[in-house]
Amino acid sequence: MRYQNDPKLKSYIEWAQKNGVIMDKLHFPAAFGPDHSYFMGSAAKTDIEYNEAFVYVPNRCLITVERALSSEIGFMFDNHDNLYKSNPDRDFLTILTFLMFEFQKGEESFWHPYFQAVDPGQLTCYWEENYINALSDNELKEQISAYKESMEEEWDQVHKVMRVYPDYFNPEICNYEMFKKAACFIATRCFGWGLPTTILAPIADSFNHSSKSGNMIDFVNKRLHVMQNKIYGYQFNFDVDSSSTGIDDQYDKSTSKFKYNIKRLFKEDQDISSDSNKLKLIEGDQPTQEEIKDRYDEQEVFERFKSLLKSEINNNDEDETEEHKKEKFPDHGMELWGIGYVSSDYEQDDDQDDEEEDAEEAAMNEELKRKILHDQGSPEDFGMDEFETISSNTRLREIYSYRWWQDNDSDNYFVMINKNHRTIKAGEQIYYNYGRRTNAYLLENYGFVLDENNQYNSLEFRVIIGTNPKEQINLAQDLLPDQKILEDRENIDTTTEVMKVKSYRVSEGFFAYLRSVLQNNYNGADSQFLMVSSPRVIDYELIIIDFAIDLLESFGKRELFKYHSLEQEIKMFEQEQDYKMRFIHQHNIQRMKIYHNHIKFLRVLKAIIESLQVDQDTFTRACLRRIEGIEDGDSDYELFKRRMGMRNYFKELKMNIQRIKRSKTEKQKTKDVKEEKKKKAKDPKPSTAAANGDQSKQDCENQSVMKTTSSSMRSKSQVKKKKK
Repeated sequence: MRYQNDPKLKSYIEWAQKNGVIMDKLHFPAAFGPDHSYFMGSAAKTDIEYNEAFVYVPNRCLITVERALSSEIGFMFDNHDNLYKSNPDRDFLTILTFLMFEFQKGEESFWHPYFQAVDPGQLTCYWEENYINALSDNELKEQISAYKESMEEEWDQVHKVMRVYPDYFNPEICNYEMFKKAACFIATRCFGWGLPTTILAPIADSFNHSSKSGNMIDFVNKRLHVMQNKIYGYQFNFDVDSSSTGIDDQYDKSTSKFKYNIKRLFKEDQDISSDSNKLKLIEGDQPTQEEIKDRYDEQEVFERFKSLLKSEINNNDEDETEEHKKEKFPDHGMELWGIGYVSSDYEQDDDQDDEEEDAEEAAMNEELKRKILHDQGSPEDFGMDEFETISSNTRLREIYSYRWWQDNDSDNYFVMINKNHRTIKAGEQIYYNYGRRTNAYLLENYGFVLDENNQYNSLEFRVIIGTNPKEQINLAQDLLPDQKILEDRENIDTTTEVMKVKSYRVSEGFFAYLRSVLQNNYNGADSQFLMVSSPRVIDYELIIIDFAIDLLESFGKRELFKYHSLEQEIKMFEQEQDYKMRFIHQHNIQRMKIYHNHIKFLRVLKAIIESLQVDQDTFTRACLRRIEGIEDGDSDYELFKRRMGMRNYFKELKMNIQRIKRSKTEKQKTKDVKEEKKKKAKDPKPSTAAANGDQSKQDCENQSVMKTTSSSMRSKSQVKKKKK
């Protein structure tokens, strides 16, 4: 109850509702955790249907880049282009400076109840050293250290600007501590990707992160929605050529805003409620079962996998026909890659955000952004070079699809919509997905990590690049950088490369790296068929897997388990009360679990490939067999996750083996044709004289046969006469 009775939170909710935030579907604040006071979030007060918007934040409550630029300190941003226009971090720095300006106002700030109620915490780079030192992740330690240096540099830049304007910034209040609070406020609560601008949205930022949440954010406009404005309602499709189809055909109507249920936005509008057509419009399309159905239905795919397992276990009678086997188990014989899609541990993360190369590119992109939003131009309003820049830049493409949006339009609402392919039930915690982020990214940028439920998590380690291509690699540990290389952070990205492995997935990048550096370790008959990017030769793949296992084990000894075992980390986590240290231990634990899971994954992969090589098993049978001595105690679900992470690898391997076989067959045919030609060339046609001689000999033989036949006939005639 401590959250519900907090006077600051009460004041915050009253302020939000008074200023038009619609949140009657939310129970906020809600407490979660073992004793219902562990952490704060939001829950559903009533059921929230699929496609239904459940929180609406009006334009006036938002803090945006454009609002800062048009504020009373807007001139300051124009006076310092190098910081607020041509800097890749310009959005962050613009809102940060504006926040500090508003923070110092205290109760006079319009957003004071928001600032007072929200405790942003502390960026991880400012945590005490004992927390950072407890990490078993040396790469993350370096990243956190670099983050802190970057923040100190930006504070130095912002501080210099603020000192020029003492009438607007009180130097005693606008200090480094306020800077750190504002920086954390933005880093942990702002929205940006997929929207026309970077924003802070009160109440909408109260949802905790889940990597599996399907809730989405968007802007809707009351006026344009009822008008069914196509520029507002549909995404612009840059992949369609307007020169042959026309501009109208470039709107992607499959992602229409008109499908949203935004009825609550018009609950007090009598004109709408009395108009059946408009009422139907704001209620949105009723989604079909096909739309609601999740393409990545893991449970459905798992059931098919179990059916395949039973089929292979119970249908091993060689005398039984395939038709009869399929009668008992319809999925019998189906390949792993044919049973459906899953989005679990098989998705890649996107920790690397796009960055602009230099200040000139940053300034150009900022100019284009302002032109798009201020002029609301159509393609014809931009020069060819400008429109090509927009088309090729992900962020500018997003902004262009929002060119109807204007920061001063009171009809704009920031909304969150249920896109989870199901109803969010009353009492259920509501989540939002901050992106496909690893635990390392979450800890560095948000100060928390997830457990095994983070399907985007991975184990990262560095390997050396630039090895001598003519040399044979004898030991896997020779591919790990030594301490001297790791400490040279200035050149680290030119001397090493980061590898990522997951619990239940073949790491394409790791395998491609090993194939590239180990080519001299294989001199088999099929060496001409080797390819870095794809598995092709079984013998070579077995070498790759052995090296992968050895390299990971060397990394584990050198860094991962240098101080503690997995069991020790789990025990420390269970006994720890400090939430920061619990997150540190949780990060260590999840990395260790990925390590153990992936080592086991590689051993199973090796055993399956060996069965293909030795027993000439079919791919289906080899993949579905439980590997004795490795998977004996594993559940069907563990087998399922492991095999799903292998299926693309085996699909490529099977196709490549077939291609190589065809190539060899064609090569042999070509060779046979050449041999036949050589043979004929060595045995020339006989001469005319020899041919005439052969003909004379043949004529003699024929005459001899004729004489013998005539003599025989005469003898028979004489015998007949004697008998008479």
